[in-house]
Formats: sequence, structure tokens, C-alpha cells
Amino acid sequence: IYNRLTVLKRKMFRGLPSLKNLYLSYNTISAIESDTFVDTKNLSFLLLNYNYLKRITDDVFFDLSLLTRLDLSFNVIEEIAPNGLRGLSS
Repeated sequence: IYNRLTVLKRKMFRGLPSLKNLYLSYNTISAIESDTFVDTKNLSFLLLNYNYLKRITDDVFFDLSLLTRLDLSFNVIEEIAPNGLRGLSS
């Protein structure tokens, strides 16, 4: 376990518009709140593998159109909301 993060809080990364790579693997993240990634429009790599995510809520990745890699492997995802991946380019 790296940072012992359990929840990615709303606006947690605000004010980091130049952030391109975010490695959050091997934590105990079980939830991502809405607007967590506000101000991170330049994010291209987001690694969330090896956590405890159960649900991907609507618009959690909204406006991350430059994201080229999203890794959600090795979580316990049970549900992806209808708009859970909205905003991703592919």
C-alpha cells in the first residue's frame, strides 16, 4: 500500500492544470467523488489499478478527453453508471 488513500475527494487535484500522469495504484481507494479531476484537463495517464473501487459514478472522468490510458484493473467493480465513462475519447 502506497499512500493509504481511501477516497478521492471532490476537487482533490484542483489547481493542477499541468498534471499529465497520475499514479494511484496500490492504495485502498473505494470511491471517487464527483469533480475529483476538475482542472486536470491535460491528464493523459491515470492509473487506478489494484484498489477497491466498486462503482464508477456518472461523469467521474468528465472532460478528460486527452486521457490515453486509464487502468482500472484489479478492482472490485460491480457497476459502471450509464455515464460513468462519459468524457473519455476512447
